[in-house]
Amino acid sequence: GLGYIGSVVALLAVLLLQKFFGEFTPFSFMAVAVFYGAVGALACRGLARLDWQHPPTATLEDRAAARVPVPQRGAFLLGAWLVMECVTVAILFFSIFAKHEVALTTLQVGLTMLLVNVIACPATILGGRLLSHWPGPWRLGLTIPIWVLAIALLIGWADSWAKVLVVAALCGLVLGNTQSYLRALYSSITSRQQAGGQFGAYALTTQAATFLGVFLYGWLSDVLGSQTLPMAVLGVMLVVGWALVAWGAGGGRQELAPAGSKRTAGRTPVEDL
Repeated sequence: GLGYIGSVVALLAVLLLQKFFGEFTPFSFMAVAVFYGAVGALACRGLARLDWQHPPTATLEDRAAARVPVPQRGAFLLGAWLVMECVTVAILFFSIFAKHEVALTTLQVGLTMLLVNVIACPATILGGRLLSHWPGPWRLGLTIPIWVLAIALLIGWADSWAKVLVVAALCGLVLGNTQSYLRALYSSITSRQQAGGQFGAYALTTQAATFLGVFLYGWLSDVLGSQTLPMAVLGVMLVVGWALVAWGAGGGRQELAPAGSKRTAGRTPVEDL
């Protein structure tokens, strides 16, 4: 949740730079690059202070996670890819859609994206706390109808900036929660001894949505001559993705959890921290 503070600061900086130096000047882009480079250096410095020499001791839950069947783990990754592809495309093409279909100005688009990030910060923090007692797949499932509603409103109702802001608020409510719930769910089927390799696979799968999903959406938009129809497909993909994630993180992990362990209470390792 706190990560969205950086997005808010960067968006404010970009809006100010564009106002004084123009929308697409090299100075504006270089200033943002320097900002992220400086913040990244601070993050790496903090990571270097962690204890990387002593591997964690295996627990009963770690042994159970290591025995999750490959098909279920694969189903989870496929579902996570579908969900993150929809989320990535919705956010990346939100501004393009709003500018061309609703005729918003660049400043209005920037302020709209700023609203998304302002809402996403507290919504992600509160979402994790308020729903910590819910089983993991259902927490993720709560975000899917909101995404579907936001997409439906965007393509069938949002014909003014005020209505686009309503859609942006809905996206902000679930943007961070969708990603955090997915990571927490994946941690429940990953032992700490396998965390490096398994989360590497998870990162590769979800980051593939950044280029593959965007490419497919752009290609369909050109072929169909519309951005509305490809956007509607995202709702179906979100539901399918959630179903795969729920199956991959559900029955197998709970069945393999030892009796009396915290896992049987529907908690994840992230929640136990």
